[in-house]
Amino acid sequence: MLKIGFDARMIAWKGVGTYSRNLLRCFAHAPGLEVVCFGNSETRDRIPRGENFSLRVLDEEIASSRGLGKIGKAVNEAGCDLFHSPYVVAPSNLECPLLVTAHDIIPLLFPKSIPSFRQRRTYKSLLVDAIHKADHVVTVSTVSQSYLVANFNLPLSQVSVILDGVGEEFRPRG
Repeated sequence: MLKIGFDARMIAWKGVGTYSRNLLRCFAHAPGLEVVCFGNSETRDRIPRGENFSLRVLDEEIASSRGLGKIGKAVNEAGCDLFHSPYVVAPSNLECPLLVTAHDIIPLLFPKSIPSFRQRRTYKSLLVDAIHKADHVVTVSTVSQSYLVANFNLPLSQVSVILDGVGEEFRPRG
């Protein structure tokens, strides 16, 4: 059985949260998969349930170096075979491979899309750290893949494009 750790602390967010909830719903029905969700007090009730799921509650700031260190320690203690971060935050000192999803690179191409200089600097710092720590990166477009390969000197084989799915609410009825 494969044991995957999943950072579910962003599950209440709009885009990343929707991605996380839907991915976890699929994991709940995947045979041979054990999922350890790392959530917090605010998100614990939003995490989908499955008999192959367990929950670890860590009330740490998503982007703080202290929090990322604690997540890394908890993942190691849980004995995960892989850790998936659905956002550009990477735990420190992981003993298993790290998969990071970089949803877009708009903040890098168009810095003013993030209102404050401090937020732009934080996002870029998180992204750079996550990309360098990741064993593999998933992104949602070939444009983002090309940018990451070119600007982070990554081999193409280390960055996969997996297009976002379409929710049931957008499917035609009838």
